[in-house]
Amino acid sequence: MTDQRFRLLLLTYLVFAFASIGIEFVPGLVPDTLLDSLAELPDPFIIANPWLLWGVAVPLVVAAIVGFVGLFLLRSWGRWISACTTIVGFAIYPLFGPTVSSGSGSTLLEVSTTLWGAILACAYVSPVSARFASAR
Repeated sequence: MTDQRFRLLLLTYLVFAFASIGIEFVPGLVPDTLLDSLAELPDPFIIANPWLLWGVAVPLVVAAIVGFVGLFLLRSWGRWISACTTIVGFAIYPLFGPTVSSGSGSTLLEVSTTLWGAILACAYVSPVSARFASAR
């Protein structure tokens, strides 16, 4: 894999990630009965405490953005931060409780998640991984 292809993979991931968020704002993709059922559930502890939510989400999002930029610039700290934010994200994801998503949103999210896995794998085990080790 070349540096250009790796960066193209990063940009493709970004497109799918934002698309998976944006499509959830299209009205009518999720039946109102499902949305009403979700609204009846009590808020998970982390959602019910805004200071906790902001205290966890903001640093994690900032770290994820920094890691993404580091990956794009082929910096060793970028792949380390990206791997760490991925692990932390997996650990706290269950704390946010149940969600409802459209089929289209789920598909786009699955594609972006798969791309992210490929990006991390390439950053550590493909020929481009040598560029991370040599980048200063």
